[in-house]
Amino acid sequence: RSWLEPPLKGLRVAAAGLASLFRQRCPQFATRLASEGVRPELLCLSWLQTLFTGLAPLPRASLCRMWECWLLDGTPKVFIRVALSLLVRVEGAVGQTPVEGVVQVLRTFPQPLDACLGHKRLIVDAWLTKITNKVLRHTLAEAETCLEQGDVQLEATLLQNTVPAPKADGVLDDVELE
Repeated sequence: RSWLEPPLKGLRVAAAGLASLFRQRCPQFATRLASEGVRPELLCLSWLQTLFTGLAPLPRASLCRMWECWLLDGTPKVFIRVALSLLVRVEGAVGQTPVEGVVQVLRTFPQPLDACLGHKRLIVDAWLTKITNKVLRHTLAEAETCLEQGDVQLEATLLQNTVPAPKADGVLDDVELE
């Protein structure tokens, strides 16, 4: 539920955790994206938010198999693994393509990348992307802490930058009430 109900805490934590794992698995690609001002979690946010139903080129059999794994396991680990394995695949295919091209590839998975979306290949690649429950719990806990600290810092910044509301017109300033 925390993935789908405001303030989308579970979704935000999962996306931040995925970004952390992505930086570990693909440090050069992550650094290149960061140097161009792209946060990796934003590239995959729609996948996680829609539980991969928003990835148009994904075949229905792959989506059903992914959801089956999710329902049997009871954790979102399959979604994290699939997203990470797709990012690893894309890294090898895009080379030094500009960010706009990378985003387009992540939306459309053109040939020959579309072959990695088949249910047999996709799930095998996802399970080969080793993320233990312990690593996932630790990564998500760190991501949650970072997000909470970021939220507190954001609130403090907003409070510091809040301008007091102007008085109506000053007419009542000099009136004394009995």
